[in-house]
Amino acid sequence: MTMSADASTTGDDHADGEPAVAAEVLEAWLEVGPRRPVREAVRAIGALALAVVGGDGGDLGRESDLVVRRIDTGREVLRTNAGSLSEADLLLQRVRLDLETRSVRDFVAEWRIVDGHPGQGPERGDGDA
Repeated sequence: MTMSADASTTGDDHADGEPAVAAEVLEAWLEVGPRRPVREAVRAIGALALAVVGGDGGDLGRESDLVVRRIDTGREVLRTNAGSLSEADLLLQRVRLDLETRSVRDFVAEWRIVDGHPGQGPERGDGDA
C-alpha cells in the first residue's frame, strides 16, 4: 500500500470548524496495475482451466490498483493492489462510500494513511487495506 503525508493537512476543514467530508478533499480511481509476468501467466492458466470446465474466468488475467488522490493538487495519497477487476470494483465502491460518509481524519485513520517524512515520496507497503 502506498501512503502519503498529504491526505489530512491544511484545507480539510470547513470555515465553521467542522471536518470536511473526505469526498470534498479526496477522490478514488482504479488504474491498471503494474505488469507482473508470472502472476499474469498463473491467472491466464487459471482462466483457461475455468473455461474448459465451463466457468467464467474472464477477469482472472487483469489486475487493478486503487488510487486515492487529493482533488486540489492531484497528489497520490494511497495506492494499493485492488486485485482482479471484480475485486477492484468492490473495493472502489467501499472506498467511495467511506469518502462520502467519513471526515478526512476518519478516512485517513481507517485506511491507515500515515505521514511520511518531508520531501519523501509515497511508500510501498504490503497492499492490505
